[in-house]
Amino acid sequence: MAINQSKTKRIFFFSFDGKVEEWKRHLPGSDVEFLQSPRSMVMLPFWVMRNWNKAPNAVVIRYLNQKYSFHQEVISTLKLLFALLFFRVLFIKIGWICHNVDRETKTYFPNLMKIKRTALKFSASHIFVTDVLLVEKLIKFVGISKNKISICTFGAFGSTKTIHKHFKLSEGKPAIKKLVHGLMTGVCANGGGPKRIRGAELILEMSYESLREKIPLQFLITGGQVLYIKNNNLNLYRKLSAQPNIELIEGNISLECLKEINFFDFSIKCYTDYSVPLGLYHSISLCKPIMAENGTFVSEMVEYYSLGSTVESDCSNLKEAIEKLKEFDYKKREAFMTRNSWERGALALKKLV
Repeated sequence: MAINQSKTKRIFFFSFDGKVEEWKRHLPGSDVEFLQSPRSMVMLPFWVMRNWNKAPNAVVIRYLNQKYSFHQEVISTLKLLFALLFFRVLFIKIGWICHNVDRETKTYFPNLMKIKRTALKFSASHIFVTDVLLVEKLIKFVGISKNKISICTFGAFGSTKTIHKHFKLSEGKPAIKKLVHGLMTGVCANGGGPKRIRGAELILEMSYESLREKIPLQFLITGGQVLYIKNNNLNLYRKLSAQPNIELIEGNISLECLKEINFFDFSIKCYTDYSVPLGLYHSISLCKPIMAENGTFVSEMVEYYSLGSTVESDCSNLKEAIEKLKEFDYKKREAFMTRNSWERGALALKKLV
């Protein structure tokens, strides 16, 4: 028997960022509320016992990123196991949004991560992925039955303020020093972190190839990744800085601004894991195609939904990939945005209760 018997059902999220805010904003009806958990995962059961009438009907767990401390991760794993057991005892349903299907972004102790993921696999009544193409991959990597999987997609960004808040973007115009108007510009806008390195490496190869083959092309790299590369891979940073057709801008510049000043023709996405980058939706919302590295999950999305083109790791097909970008079909873009929406994601999450 559920502990919250009111007409309005509550779903608590332990990570309440811009994505959850969008799902909440597009949630139809008033019979379900998406709320930020008032306590951490391990402290919530104690809070529930003191606030019985405010208890959730379900909780949603999202990221399982680890800290670089074995002692802390042992404690973190035990906390998760305790919380999952308590939720089951209290008849609080558990949902898991598996943003990164094959692995979490920060995994330092694989055995402890395996314990966490296995516990969630058996405890969660619903496991969510963010695109239909990830369903079979979830079955492969996590090993669950298909009827336990739901799809909660992202959607279009209709509000510039919402985008800027989520990505922590500056609204000022950047000082462009090396790029020139009239050349096709590929933009790579990402936050910091180790999985962003590959995108910068690919752009360096694209720069070499474009100069060698005299392809009129230039690149702009912005976001937290620039400072991350500078601090963690100085050699790569120096090589990028030395290229005449690559501009590096520290800080988070909005794609809307780059579009306005005509320095944004396509987005470059190069994630090496099985996850859906929210920036892909941002670019498609602005009617800009995607170039992805062949063999990545993003390239599967690009091919399946006809969102742009794919380039080989050695950039040997760069010229052909650029030509394909010019054939970007806006009708396919509309079909993608209609099929994948915040409302669809919200409705899937709502089924938890």
